[in-house]
Amino acid sequence: MPAENMQNESFSPDEPFGYHPPWQTPINPKSLAKLDRLLASDWELPPELFSLPPITDRYWAEHVLAALARHGRLDQADKLRVELRQQGMSHLAVQQPRLIRSLHHLACTGGTLISKVIASLPSVALLSEVNPLNRNTDGFHPNNPLLLLEQGWRPLRHDQIREAFRADIDQAIRFTAEADHDLVLRDHSHSDFCRGTDPQQHVLLLSWLSPQHRFRSLRTLRHPLDSWLALVHAGWHVQFTPSTLLEYCRRQHAFLDATEAMPELHYEDFCAAPLDGLEQICDALLLPFNASALKRFGSVHLSGDSGRQAINEIILRPRRPIPDRVRAELADPASYQGLCDLCDRMGYTVGSASLQ
Repeated sequence: MPAENMQNESFSPDEPFGYHPPWQTPINPKSLAKLDRLLASDWELPPELFSLPPITDRYWAEHVLAALARHGRLDQADKLRVELRQQGMSHLAVQQPRLIRSLHHLACTGGTLISKVIASLPSVALLSEVNPLNRNTDGFHPNNPLLLLEQGWRPLRHDQIREAFRADIDQAIRFTAEADHDLVLRDHSHSDFCRGTDPQQHVLLLSWLSPQHRFRSLRTLRHPLDSWLALVHAGWHVQFTPSTLLEYCRRQHAFLDATEAMPELHYEDFCAAPLDGLEQICDALLLPFNASALKRFGSVHLSGDSGRQAINEIILRPRRPIPDRVRAELADPASYQGLCDLCDRMGYTVGSASLQ
C-alpha cells in the first residue's frame, strides 16, 4: 500500500483491521504499522476488541500493551493486561505510572468480609487498613522507627510522614510486582471521617499517593442504622464528638462526598448474590475474576477482623437489637430525619418496620 494511502486509511467500527487483526498475523513491520495507525487515531476501541479473537501470542501481547501505553491508552492497556492474565499469561509489562487498586469503607459496614474475598483472589496482595496519619495505637511499634521517633522525640511534620509513607508504598509495589501480584490498598477511612471533632474533606490515602500513581477505587456501603448499631455495640462511637447518630450521619455524608466519583457496592447486595458482587468488584478494580475466592476467604486473616473471625460463609447478619439510647435518638425528629436523608442518598429506606 502506498504511504499516502496508509496515512489516510480509515477504520470501520465493524472491521477496523479488515479480515484479520494484526495480532492474528505474524509480527512484521506492516502489521505493527497497522496497529500503530489505529491506536494513534481517535477511533474508540470497543471493549471486546482484544478478546474476540483473543491475543494468544505473547510477543504480540507485549507489543500491543506497549503500543497502548505509547499512545496514552493506559486504561485500555490495564484492561487488556487483566484479560491476558485471565488467559494464563503472567509477568506482563506493567504500564507506568503503575495502577493501584483501593478499597474504601467506614467501620462496621461489612468491609472486612469484602476485603477477605478480594484478598483471596489469586495474584492479589491486599494491605489492610492503611492510613498514613493514624496515630491511635497502643504505643508498641518495635518495627516502625518513625513512630518510635515521634513517641520518644516529637511529632513529625506531615511532609516528613508523607515522604516516608510514599517510600513504604513504593516498596510494597516493587515487592508485589516482582511476584506478579496486583496491590490492593484497603483504606482505613474511619480514621479520616470518624475520629476527632471534624471529618476530613478528602481521602488522605488518595491525596498523598495520586500524584505518583493511578488508581482504580471502590467504595462499599451498608445500611447506616446497622453500622451505627454496630459502632455503639463496640463502643467506637465515642471516637468522635459529639457521639450521636446525627453526628454520625454528618460524617457519613463527608465520606460520601469524598468518594462520590467511585463505583460502589452495597454490603447487603454482596451477601445476597456473592458471585455477582465479586464480578462487580473485579470489574471496578480491574482484577482477574476467580470464583474460588468465595470459597477460600475464610482462611484469610486481616486487621479489623474482630467481627468476622471464623466465618466461612457469606450471609447477611440480622439487625442488632436497638438499645434504649438509640431508640431515644430515633425518637428525636432531627436525628430521625438525618437518618432518613442519609438512607435516601445511599439507596436505602427507613421505615417503622425496620426499627423494630
